[in-house]
Amino acid sequence: MRPKTSLLAALGLAACAWGELRAGNVTHCPQGARPARTVNPIQPWACILSDERYQDGIDCPAGSRSITTSNAQDPFKCAVDGLTLTPPRGICPPGEQPIPSTDPGRAFDCERVGKGFSSGPRCPRGTRPLPTPGALQAFKCVAGEGTRDASPMLQPRFDQPKIKTGGDAAKPPPRKKTAPRGECPEGTTKILTENPFEPVQCLSSDSTKRLKRLRYRSFKVQGQLSFQYPDGWHLTDAWKDEQPSIYIMLDTERDGKPVSLSINRHMRKDADFADLETRIWREQDWHGFKRVGKTEVSGRSATLLSVKGESDLVFVPIVNGYLAIAFSSPTDLYEVYSPAFRRLLDTLNLVENDEPVTTP
Repeated sequence: MRPKTSLLAALGLAACAWGELRAGNVTHCPQGARPARTVNPIQPWACILSDERYQDGIDCPAGSRSITTSNAQDPFKCAVDGLTLTPPRGICPPGEQPIPSTDPGRAFDCERVGKGFSSGPRCPRGTRPLPTPGALQAFKCVAGEGTRDASPMLQPRFDQPKIKTGGDAAKPPPRKKTAPRGECPEGTTKILTENPFEPVQCLSSDSTKRLKRLRYRSFKVQGQLSFQYPDGWHLTDAWKDEQPSIYIMLDTERDGKPVSLSINRHMRKDADFADLETRIWREQDWHGFKRVGKTEVSGRSATLLSVKGESDLVFVPIVNGYLAIAFSSPTDLYEVYSPAFRRLLDTLNLVENDEPVTTP
């Protein structure tokens, strides 16, 4: 019985040690686990199980949990639960930082700071980085066939994807990079976008002129409302939804904030209804709108709010509620397309059996 008792005692001590290990912060993973970077900013590192049975992150064993790693090709793993793996302290060459090492005999490993090609983790010799746009990691390492030098600092070229057009559809205007001083080449117009990777773009002047021509068409919800909006803009009719709305958008063939018009109906019976004065206060306090004054819409006294050069918002009183009519645009296109908003307001016709509710 002694061998069995000794074995149980050894297992008990091992379990206690394992419990103590799980309870604290460590810089190395326990046996049977290895470090991996996660997508959780609070716990950027975790110890994932090395056992092949748990490499898909499904049916994790007791004492472990499923996590998402930063490896876009194999993101789901089983990690030791209750264990916090922290990057160790150490001195690395300039431009590098210490990270947990897979070798228990090493205090830490060094990794280049950043996630780009020229500053991120380097590919092993004999491989080359391949772009993976849209993935969690900017690149993956593949065998470098036909390359003279699989340099770890190799910077692949990100070509712009080709835009597919059907039939005789017109091709979108070509984009050109701005000059070093932020100036556009002759024959192009500088526009500002909300794309952090390409905040300034140059579109051909012909294309910007083409976008300015506005022709209008009519839209009608039988027995409720009608208005005119620019022909060629995409209209989404959701007036029969629980929250009635109409959304109109122009495809400007550019990145960033779109040019859009919208109509939303808010009724007192709605669960999240806010009275008109409360809604106006929210728009001013939360979104930076300024109260401009009153304007007439469909024979009613409406309240106009605005964010100068970007957005306009009109609240039109109706029976037991109000309509919120909005216009939003990039700053450089605001003056170009604001007439579409004015046209919608001027042509809006509301049909109700009861007298309209007016605001003071």
